[in-house]
Amino acid sequence: MDLSIVIVTWNSEKEIGPCLRSVFSHSEGLATETIVIDNHSSDNTKNVLAEFKNIKIISNQKNLGFAAAVNQGIAEAKGDFVLLLNPDSAIKSDSLNKMVAYLRSHRDVGVAGGKVTNFDGTIQPSVRRFPTVLDQAIILTKLHNFFPKIVSKYFCNEFDYNLEQEVDQVRGAYYFVSRDLINKIGMLDAKNFFIWFEEVDYCRRAKNAGYKVAYVPSSVALHEGGASFGQALSLKKQRWLNASMRNYFRKHGTALDVLVLSLLSPVSLLLAFIVQKLKIKPKKYV
Repeated sequence: MDLSIVIVTWNSEKEIGPCLRSVFSHSEGLATETIVIDNHSSDNTKNVLAEFKNIKIISNQKNLGFAAAVNQGIAEAKGDFVLLLNPDSAIKSDSLNKMVAYLRSHRDVGVAGGKVTNFDGTIQPSVRRFPTVLDQAIILTKLHNFFPKIVSKYFCNEFDYNLEQEVDQVRGAYYFVSRDLINKIGMLDAKNFFIWFEEVDYCRRAKNAGYKVAYVPSSVALHEGGASFGQALSLKKQRWLNASMRNYFRKHGTALDVLVLSLLSPVSLLLAFIVQKLKIKPKKYV
């Protein structure tokens, strides 16, 4: 089988139908399977999924988090390559064929991301450098909202999204993984990451194992961004982000990095609480 498409849903009733139809419309010529893991949706997502007879559905009795749900899909996947696709995304034309062809001819690439755009065609930034404790400290204290240039290196603001190239990390919304890499390093780290940083950690592990991470602009997905996860409370999201950030640096940083982030965590929670109470719309950066 060429490609296994793994989609995790959580209260995604409005997005998942169009997403699946775009996958089926643009996978001609490929042997594919689609696996949807529903993380205990409380809306009409399950009924929408039941309308599709050519997908495998895994229904969780509670929200296991993104990494754990993805691993459930990977465990069932039979493809030479696995695509992690957000439910608020849509595939464009022959993008799946182009990425599979690219990965078959670049066996040293373990993880690849395509060009991600908004539905109006504008670029949605999807490439970053690996995080440092300095840029993450700036993000925790929300200083990047006032002084965006101080994290421009981390956010790769100068990146040319028309150029195919090797990168540090690609965004998890449209994220291809080779079977060779899975066989070598295993699946996502669900123990340390409930949501956020799991795909960053996986890119780092891939590079540590000698594989490349690539950005391939010829393969394009449209992405709404934050459609389902944006429903969670700001303070709750901040707690998840803080925990994942610390765990990432426990694995790939130093004890001093973890100490700095731990000390800044209460500050970030206070700021998130203020944002929530005042109903301020936070700047999207994940």
